[in-house]
Amino acid sequence: MSIVKEGKPYPRGAHFDGKGTNFALFSDHASKVILCLFDQQGSTEIERIQLKECTNGVWHGYVEGIKPGQLYGYRVEGTWDPANGLRFNANKLLLDPYARKLSGNIQWDDALYGYTISDDTDADLNMDDRDSAKFMPKAIVVAPDVLVKSSKPDIRWPKTIIYEAHVRGLTMQHPLIANDIRGTFAALSDSAIISHLQRIGVTAIELMPIHAFTQDRYLLEKNLANYWGYNTLAYFAPEPAYLGSGGLEEIAKTVDALHDAGIEIILDVVYNHTCEGNHLGPTLSWKGIDNLSYYKELPGNPRYYDNLTGCGNALNTSHPKVMQMIMDSLRLWASVYGIDGFRFDLALTLGRNENGFNRDHALFHAMLQDPILTRCKLIAEPWDVGPGGFQLAHSPPGFQNGMAITVMSHANSGLGAKACCRNLPAALPPPAICLMNSTADPGPALTSLPHTMASPCMIWSPTTKSTTKPTAKTTRTVPMTIAAGTAAMKAKLMMRKYWRCVRSKNATSSLPYSSRKAFPCCWQVTSSITASKATTTPIVRTTHRAG
Repeated sequence: MSIVKEGKPYPRGAHFDGKGTNFALFSDHASKVILCLFDQQGSTEIERIQLKECTNGVWHGYVEGIKPGQLYGYRVEGTWDPANGLRFNANKLLLDPYARKLSGNIQWDDALYGYTISDDTDADLNMDDRDSAKFMPKAIVVAPDVLVKSSKPDIRWPKTIIYEAHVRGLTMQHPLIANDIRGTFAALSDSAIISHLQRIGVTAIELMPIHAFTQDRYLLEKNLANYWGYNTLAYFAPEPAYLGSGGLEEIAKTVDALHDAGIEIILDVVYNHTCEGNHLGPTLSWKGIDNLSYYKELPGNPRYYDNLTGCGNALNTSHPKVMQMIMDSLRLWASVYGIDGFRFDLALTLGRNENGFNRDHALFHAMLQDPILTRCKLIAEPWDVGPGGFQLAHSPPGFQNGMAITVMSHANSGLGAKACCRNLPAALPPPAICLMNSTADPGPALTSLPHTMASPCMIWSPTTKSTTKPTAKTTRTVPMTIAAGTAAMKAKLMMRKYWRCVRSKNATSSLPYSSRKAFPCCWQVTSSITASKATTTPIVRTTHRAG
């Protein structure tokens, strides 16, 4: 039996000090928290340890002899009263929200749900008593080392050119990358990728979500998969599918290699909602730890969630412990792994309180005063699906407006890049340029493009594999030069306040209805661009295909 001491309430999560590990879990409404230790395969629960100390809602204990590599999870006891937002069920093994590394994947089974699944409209009110442990991934205790060794490039915003990419999509079918590392973090540091980024002149690579995420049950049942990753399971752990044989150190080595090449790394992060869905979703972590604290409930009816994200739930960022979780996650990625910036998915949800969106929300101010995060690039996607959910010109102070420096796109769909470019305030800050991921060589560096314009952005996005000449359009001429022998578009934007693109007849028809309402003017850069000065050299466009 393990020797358990009082421990400390901070830092939260599992922290090894060389002799043992301190465990700390926040749950303001729980009556008991039990730490569960597992064997190295994660199949057998070998010990249960009650964390008897509770300080300001944080349950904690220090266990001697627990070293990095130990697998663990939690069971949390409390009241089962879903009608009032309380969904405690000690039969369910719960993932530590601060887990740094995961072992295993979710194996979908009805036992993962806190209630007994049925066709009854009140099914979620009936507690399920099956043990979910064998179907759950386990958290792994890791060493607290700072892994990154390089210095950050610290490139100023006006000189920033962002290349949006997917860890798997960018590397999975690259012919110059070794098969055994394709689709992993290690592939991003391959010389073939770095030389390509340097050749096209980008200064930052923005990775689509790399936090551990779920493969949704309803997708797997249709033989589909969650490719994008906007369904977070663990904010402190990387997606296991992106880790090769190098473990967590592989991420830091990749960051070091990109930094040495003068390239920054920005993460697309999803702190607005989690993978647990609505009241009928599974109980995997936060829902079973303290549902009332972690999530925004529907005002007057806490059985249901205030679905501001369209994904079933929304994190309660006004709660100090939830805010702390987000801050701790950001600091970890910035300090341990050397990440240079963050793009906040549905940032409006992060700044919502009982009165709606507040650009002066405490979470935004916490980021701006933090000595680590204040050095990072912060990008806010200016919308969600809640009331007043489109705030294009009202990004929080210190944040770049996501619509001003990136694009609404359907990568790999052949639709090209889309961005709203009408009615944008001239007061927006000087933009960065966003390049959508491509294996094509767009030619010479784009650093000569004008960065002092007060208008939104210039976009390059591949569309199809075919090689075609630009065809003439009868409306909206775009003054540009297409470099001979390449697919680069170097635009000199002289049209007063806005960048102007050729409007696609069906630009909005391929977007979801909510997007069509939010972006009444949607422009598409396609192979049918009107060029006033085009060479006879074909334009080569390449689209990634998911590996």
